[in-house]
Amino acid sequence: MKIKNLAYRKFLDTQSIDFCNEADIKQYLANIKHKCQTEARCLMIVLYYTGARPSEILDLLAEDIVKEGAYLSIRFKGRTSDQYAKKRTVPRTIKLTYRLPLVKELHDYASGLFPNTYLFYHFKSNYKRVLVRKNGLFSEHLDTTDKLRYFVLKWTNGVHTPYFYRHNRLSKWADQGCQDNELRILKGCRSNESIAPYVHLSTTRQTRIAGKTR
Repeated sequence: MKIKNLAYRKFLDTQSIDFCNEADIKQYLANIKHKCQTEARCLMIVLYYTGARPSEILDLLAEDIVKEGAYLSIRFKGRTSDQYAKKRTVPRTIKLTYRLPLVKELHDYASGLFPNTYLFYHFKSNYKRVLVRKNGLFSEHLDTTDKLRYFVLKWTNGVHTPYFYRHNRLSKWADQGCQDNELRILKGCRSNESIAPYVHLSTTRQTRIAGKTR
């Protein structure tokens, strides 16, 4: 699928990113107008804070979100990528600090649902997409993120796609000094190869290396 979104395209082409911060996400939350308003807001909150794949987020059940002391734990089950069968994410738990008002809002929403309820059911698609593999053969897969993509673009005035928030969060973690192994676990990948773009653009690492140059 050809990537046209400017923010996502910039990351892919230059391995640089203009960060989206809490002030930005709060503005986008204010833009949301939907019959399932709380569900829509919490969907954007999870996208922003976790760096998880959009398809993983749509797989979340209410029971996957648990308050543990000062943290809110979000359990991602891992899944085969929608587009590339060989690319898999690893099950993992991401903890968010509970003192953040938006995190509390997410917990309030999840705790009010039955445990086996999909958190973001109204944004889950059943769109069948046909892909052409490298060997020239066609394959069909179910794209659950088509509806989500439409709404996120709408709420952000066309600025961001859902996948942008994955790169935004992982880039922030790298910039804040996360070690390679930590970043790999948070990303849910099996090797360090796919974290290379985030390590490369980390200004924290660039500054540390510059300080050692003589």
